[in-house]
Amino acid sequence: MTHPKHLDGSVDKGDMFIESGMTLITEVDSERHLKKAAEIKRRKQHMDDFIERWTD
Repeated sequence: MTHPKHLDGSVDKGDMFIESGMTLITEVDSERHLKKAAEIKRRKQHMDDFIERWTD
């Protein structure tokens, strides 16, 4: 079975893929996940720096 080729460049995602909340990295919705991950990483680094200063 091959993947259908869409002339508009869209992708035919399965129902399980959509229901699980996954997105393709090329979709605009993925930006939300990338920004959230970056924010979590920044907060963790800030907290680690704070703890390091506090314990010195």
